[in-house]
Amino acid sequence: MQPRLQFERDMAAYLKQYFPFEAAHSALDRWVRSGLAKAGQLGFTTCQQCAMFLALTAMLGGGFDEDPLIPWAAEMVSNPRESADDRLSRVYDKGIEFLSATGGRKCAWLVRAKLRVRRQDMRLDAGISRGAVPVRIRELLAGMYPEKARVAGESALKKLVALAMARARARAAETFESALIHATHMFYLGAGFDHDPCYPWAGNTLDGEDGGPADRRYRRMHQLSLDYLDRSFQFGR
Repeated sequence: MQPRLQFERDMAAYLKQYFPFEAAHSALDRWVRSGLAKAGQLGFTTCQQCAMFLALTAMLGGGFDEDPLIPWAAEMVSNPRESADDRLSRVYDKGIEFLSATGGRKCAWLVRAKLRVRRQDMRLDAGISRGAVPVRIRELLAGMYPEKARVAGESALKKLVALAMARARARAAETFESALIHATHMFYLGAGFDHDPCYPWAGNTLDGEDGGPADRRYRRMHQLSLDYLDRSFQFGR
């Protein structure tokens, strides 16, 4: 077997061992290949470095280095003044700190946030003006997951919502519901959820040609995400 292929298989086995639920529901081969390609671009080449980088994509999202909620990630992972090992160690430690601060003891806050998004009506208030939409979306995100909103901060939340609305418009979505769905997915799954191989249904649904108008595709994607959420609650029982 070619060394590269064996290396990819080793990394896939690593993800299956330490992130079994995510690996089982992902496009695993694409996750490994894209993660290793990004790791190589940033100067992470050893087995340990690549494994840590893939772990970060599982914990923080495949586009964690471009996520407005965690701007420190981009700064740390590409700092030219530090070695590859030091950069990875710093962003990994900060990532664990962030997840602990937002997840709560035994992930109780995270579990409650998942339950809230399960119950959240994605339709915005009738008659809301376009100018009021960003504020309302931020209020809803903070209501669904207040601990994460508090840790991220108001400025980061504003950037996330603005980016979500722009990306929904770029897909020709016309309703405020689609903007809220996009922002919610960015908030919970990471800024690059729609091209993250951990969540292959997201991009496949939004970019597929057989799903009808963009707003219908957003509703379909949201339902698939809720199905994924339900399976996560059942995992390990």
